[in-house]
Formats: sequence, structure tokens, C-alpha cells
Amino acid sequence: MPPEKSWTIKSRNEFAYVRKQCALFACHFGCPHKREVELSIAITELLTNALKFGTKAHLTIQYLESPRRCLQITVADNGPGFDNVELALQDGYSEGRFLSEDDAIRDRHGLGYGLGAVKRLTDQMSICNASEGGARATIWKWLPDR
Repeated sequence: MPPEKSWTIKSRNEFAYVRKQCALFACHFGCPHKREVELSIAITELLTNALKFGTKAHLTIQYLESPRRCLQITVADNGPGFDNVELALQDGYSEGRFLSEDDAIRDRHGLGYGLGAVKRLTDQMSICNASEGGARATIWKWLPDR
């Protein structure tokens, strides 16, 4: 298997396929099942946000050996980017504001975990506004030594 794969996603209908392909990729490189599930949740949340604010997302998954064995996943979108990255990483912050108890869960389109949960589910995370527009999130999941 090549050490890198990528997809352009334009619809939520493509999430399951891309998640499954990422899970197979992770399994091939020795990712334990629990970490694979955490990775799938993180990928779903990142793709949901990307398509919520943009019209397409580009996901790349890579296997890296240095500085340590890991999977690196980057999701880039063509949306407006973040007004405040630090706020976006806080629990309960969504769509430019903190959600209240009055916000109906049924009105939400993501998993409801938010970027803060993505950060907790992964070993390292970086989020930024892309110089070409949109936002880019990169997450890393460490793999056990062989």
C-alpha cells in the first residue's frame, strides 16, 4: 500500500467511503482498533465542518516513520476560514458562537463533538486558515512500535 492516499469530498454521501478507506489504511500500518475508531470520529467531524462551511474538502492521509511512526491526516476546505482558531477549539463553540441549552440538537449537522473533541481524540492537532483561502486542519495519530 502506498504511504499516502487522498480524496476530494463534495458530499456527505462520500463520508462513509472515505472513512472506511482511512480505516483500512490505518489498519494496514498497524493502528490498533480503538485508535482507528477515534480516528474515524475525528475525520467525520473535520469533514462535516469542511462541508458545512465550504463546498468541498480535500483529505490526505499519510503514513510517516519520522520523527515517530504515525498517521497524519490533513483536511482542507474552501470555506471562509476561522475568525478565531482558539475559540473554535473550545467545547460548546460552534458557528461563531457558544451554543446554549436552547440550541436544538436536531438542528445540528455534525456529530456534535466539535473541534475540541477532535483535539482530544488525536495525539496532535494543528488548525489554521489556509493562505489560499479556507481552513486546514492536520491531525496526527501515533502508531505502536513494530
